[in-house]
Amino acid sequence: MVETTDEKGFVEDREATLKEVELKVNQNNPEQVDKVIFHTAGGKVTWKPKLDKTSYEGGFKIAKKVPMEKDMLPDLFKQMAMQCNEKGQVQIKLAYNYWKTEVDGE
Repeated sequence: MVETTDEKGFVEDREATLKEVELKVNQNNPEQVDKVIFHTAGGKVTWKPKLDKTSYEGGFKIAKKVPMEKDMLPDLFKQMAMQCNEKGQVQIKLAYNYWKTEVDGE
């Protein structure tokens, strides 16, 4: 049996220095974003953008989550990335959930 200890929480209104916004795209479809990584002076903050998609097959309603496409990302992310490219870094306020997991003492 694998024992894990999780530390979870929520951070609100934390100021950070954003240095870069990175997109990890799907290798099979480069328009789909698997992960957005915000590189800050204090570490990385990641977001996996997903959309709810509904379809019907054989009378059944099929609901699934699919990766968001680049053109659907919030305009704010694009503005932040441009500011980082122009100025080198930008001061931002963050709010995010976090968790740290330790498995078998590692």
